[in-house]
Amino acid sequence: MEVRTKKVLGWAAALIGTAAAARRLMVRSWERKWGAAPIDVKRPMPGDELVDDPTVITNRAFVIEAMPVDIWPALAERAGGKLEEGDILSMGAAGSLRVEAVNPNHDLVLVPADDGHKRQASWSLLVEPFATNRSRLLYRARLDFGWGPSDLVYRVGLDEAAFMGIRDWIIEAKTRAENASMIRRQHEILEQRLKPQREYRPRQHLGGGSAPPA
Repeated sequence: MEVRTKKVLGWAAALIGTAAAARRLMVRSWERKWGAAPIDVKRPMPGDELVDDPTVITNRAFVIEAMPVDIWPALAERAGGKLEEGDILSMGAAGSLRVEAVNPNHDLVLVPADDGHKRQASWSLLVEPFATNRSRLLYRARLDFGWGPSDLVYRVGLDEAAFMGIRDWIIEAKTRAENASMIRRQHEILEQRLKPQREYRPRQHLGGGSAPPA
């Protein structure tokens, strides 16, 4: 009887956990497009080819008051100043992610550090300028896990944990990039102001005959 009770309680706990994860999955459907325009959701992103048939796709977008040339070094701070293929980045509760592909000043693709070649998850970041001293950073996650109870709970947990870790990374980079952008623009303005004025030279007489009297 005691064994049966434990089994029933175990099933009940699993059912409750699955229901909670499913509810969280539905509630978060709108969050998966937070900040992203419809065109962002439909456009191809670097790394899409790594996970062929994802069960979860998350798209988000951040506005950063800086250009990619300022944003990229700020992102690279997490990797010691330079992002390269094979670098391992710590993302808190999500564990460690490996840099799968990198295109400096434009895009970055991450995968779980210990995924081997299973290709069950990928996270892509893409930076694009869209106005003077302003850029958008696009984020996409593609997860491919089953629909079983344990898969559902794991998928929701991984999606949230990875985004929280990457979000904190982006926010830190945003602050650094905007500060760097402001300093760079101030230097540019100062250089323009200090640039010597072109020396005035009177126009030479181009006509024939003698020059006009002084």
